[in-house]
Amino acid sequence: MKIKIGSRRNSGKFFKTLLAYQMYLVISILFVVPLGQSEVQESTASYSYVYEWSRRVSDYLSSSPIVRRFLGGGEPVTTPRLIQLQGYPCEAHQVTTEDGFIIVMHRIPYGLKGPHQKHSPLHSRPPIIVFHGLSQSSADWVINRPNEDALGFYLADAGYDVWLANQRGNAYSNRHVSLTTADSAFWENSIHEIGVYDLTAMINYTTAYTGQPRVHFIGYSSGCSPLLIALAKRPEYNEKVGLAILTAPGAFFNGFFFGLLRPTAVGASFYRVFDNLLGGFPFFSYALTNFLHRILPVLCHPKVDRLGFCLILIKVLLGDDHGFITQDKLSLITMVTPNAFSARILIHDWQMIGSGGFHEYDYGITKNKVIYGRAQPPEYNLTNVRVPVSIMVGAKDLLGSPLDAKSVARKLPNLVDFHYVQHLHFQHVDFCYAKGVGRLVYSRAVRMLDAYSYGNSYG
Repeated sequence: MKIKIGSRRNSGKFFKTLLAYQMYLVISILFVVPLGQSEVQESTASYSYVYEWSRRVSDYLSSSPIVRRFLGGGEPVTTPRLIQLQGYPCEAHQVTTEDGFIIVMHRIPYGLKGPHQKHSPLHSRPPIIVFHGLSQSSADWVINRPNEDALGFYLADAGYDVWLANQRGNAYSNRHVSLTTADSAFWENSIHEIGVYDLTAMINYTTAYTGQPRVHFIGYSSGCSPLLIALAKRPEYNEKVGLAILTAPGAFFNGFFFGLLRPTAVGASFYRVFDNLLGGFPFFSYALTNFLHRILPVLCHPKVDRLGFCLILIKVLLGDDHGFITQDKLSLITMVTPNAFSARILIHDWQMIGSGGFHEYDYGITKNKVIYGRAQPPEYNLTNVRVPVSIMVGAKDLLGSPLDAKSVARKLPNLVDFHYVQHLHFQHVDFCYAKGVGRLVYSRAVRMLDAYSYGNSYG
């Protein structure tokens, strides 16, 4: 069988074919070859036994949900499917940026009757854009069940018109008017382009489609930076944004992992030596993320990972949240995360870890002089961010540290709220997935949104 490797679909076929071939070899070596060495007359009973055994094993494997998930059986786990499985309406909207990227936004136009439902579906609901973090997608906001703290459902039930963003390069926003994902130019983007082009296009589309003059914004981690960049570089968009809520903002990195990674940032400078050779490329390829979405939910399933290795790894890398994220939740999260993104985004963050500032992409001294007219990349002017901003942070967050959140807060002219999540062990990824995040974070966010949308109190 000849399969051309390249696309996500073809790569999936390749791995499935390879796996099937390996299983065939194992069965042949263990059973067929030894039996073939005996006399045919003496082997009839053995062959019948093996054949019957193979039928039973095949029936078990073909009906196992874990095996079917690993091999890609059943419908794929997508944002629309996750939303529709919970009975909520879902729409997919395509937004084309000024530089030709085709962005997909998933919309939950209204919620269902519940504890947070305030307005009927026919009411003109305030629109809100929800922006994911690094290597995520819109699916991360609806992976939890509505009564288990999924922000997409929580906002919809609170009376908001929810627009879930997908940045360029991830599984949903992987198209361009003239480029393909095989082109190096497709991946030559940092977080700068996501702010200047992606988010501004989303704001334009959402306000035009809904007829509302402004759209609210909630960002998480590195998903907060596009708003800060958009408003800093294109201040006219302040008139189109209502309230901005930044959770664990990833802009400054002086407190990132206690600053222990700052010495490694010299690598970001030397990366430019190989920039022309490497060009733009994804940090995670589509073939790899497709494979990980198949195997990680199985490997991290409580019935497979008896020792809890996956959960231990999360605690070591991201901090111990003392049970906010449980092992059974990891098998759900890994169905949709990680996602593809440009390696240049990571390089941009790495540069800012080294410099300690929040600035545009550093192309190197020579190229900076051509592009910026100066040797150093310019800092983003956050005094241009005039919209009311609320910041929420975990007191012991290793990635989005309070130190870095305060650095953002000090530079904003219209900071209206700085809130520590009221739990000592609340960690970075808990803003997305934790049990109880609705009570600890989302409820306060909704009270603030209500205050700016309807004049209610949020104290």
